[in-house]
Amino acid sequence: MAKGNGSTRRKDGGRRADVLASRKPIVEEIIGLMEQGDLGWTEPVTGAMAPHNPVSGCRYRGANRLRLAWAAGKRGWSDPRFMTYNQAMSEGWHVRRGERGTILEVWKEVLRKDAGREEEGEDERPRRCLCCVGSFTVFNAAQIEGVPELDIEPPADSGLEGICEAVKAAAPCPVREEGIDGKACYVPARDEIRIFDRRCAVSLNMFARVLLHEEVHSTGHSSRLARFEGGCADPFGTEGYAREELVAELGAAFLAAELGLPRSSEHAGEAIDHAAQHASYLSSWASLLKEDGNALFVAAAQADSAADMIARTW
Repeated sequence: MAKGNGSTRRKDGGRRADVLASRKPIVEEIIGLMEQGDLGWTEPVTGAMAPHNPVSGCRYRGANRLRLAWAAGKRGWSDPRFMTYNQAMSEGWHVRRGERGTILEVWKEVLRKDAGREEEGEDERPRRCLCCVGSFTVFNAAQIEGVPELDIEPPADSGLEGICEAVKAAAPCPVREEGIDGKACYVPARDEIRIFDRRCAVSLNMFARVLLHEEVHSTGHSSRLARFEGGCADPFGTEGYAREELVAELGAAFLAAELGLPRSSEHAGEAIDHAAQHASYLSSWASLLKEDGNALFVAAAQADSAADMIARTW
């Protein structure tokens, strides 16, 4: 098979550069919202973190999941359904005149050779890697006429005990639920999660979210997705620690959306806004995104893989 010429490579590279450049305004706005502690795209009740295509039946993944969550939060869309213009037309639906769509990324697995390795006489077999090869545009159901209404009904609090059990059973490693100190952590050296007794939690909703956060951490183990360099998690205060926390918190938000966990709980007569807590926690890492805007999209892709690993066992 003939190889592509130089102009084709430059064209593909330019298209990829344009797509990646379109991330910049998103990251800048998300940083601003993080610093204000107000991220609309973390609200799971709206399904913003679980966008899907009603025509193809596919769920949007990784960076695209993040793009759509951001767009939903910015535009106030409560519908998680997105589709292309042609898909809407094929169903007899019509995108309203003047509506602007949301740009998504197209990624493809390709084989690449590392020229440097050839020179050093190392293994010359091509490596599989993901490459951004283009973009496409989708529209939210709220921008389209004729789409059937969507009925979203989050589970009642009485059903959360079952959800907590399902979340615990889905853990990739043993879970030790004990203690009243309110602390939770994943211990890589022992490959186990330690979490407070759920009876001490302000709500079962909160308990499930904290456990999901730690479960996403556990997918970084060398026997799973191997995110930890040298098999150990990075120490607190380091860049690696910040990146892993982004993965865990985004993964927990993705899974909370998949489960349909309510946005808020009530404790001692006061409402606890869990989506705002996600936003507040993520705001701690705004400085990382200022230095590396792509970190948010890399974290989203890793969080998506982690969420998939956990959700497969539900």
